Amino acid sequence: MFRVICTLENASHEISGIAFEDHPSGGVISAHDLDADQAGVFRGINGYSIVDADENPPTETAAEKRARKAAEKAAAEAAAAAASEAAAAAEATAADTASSSDTEAASGEDSEVASAGADTFMGSDGEDSVTGGADTQSGF
Repeated sequence: MFRVICTLENASHEISGIAFEDHPSGGVISAHDLDADQAGVFRGINGYSIVDADENPPTETAAEKRARKAAEKAAAEAAAAAASEAAAAAEATAADTASSSDTEAASGEDSEVASAGADTFMGSDGEDSVTGGADTQSGF
């Protein structure tokens, strides 16, 4: 089996009914293996060369290349979206942790008063008052 390489600058991706694709070293190469009769059509034409198909395996087609690039782009976009979501989640967790720390600090003060056995109430002057501690008897 054979492949045909065309090095002409204006080479098309279809020549004489045969599909061609970009060649890694420039020009185009037949997209599929050709038999001797198909390859023979290009024999002797300036800018075309016939090569052994085993030494020049098919590369990805233009459609495969577009599909691969689209998949790579989608994967990159998905990774960027996941990173953005992870950053937002980390920020929300940090905000929750800070809020939780504030709440714990406030409840820690209350628990100290409660652990002293005292009752807290609003005094007539509008201030919090503590009475009836563990060491005190109110006499009521």
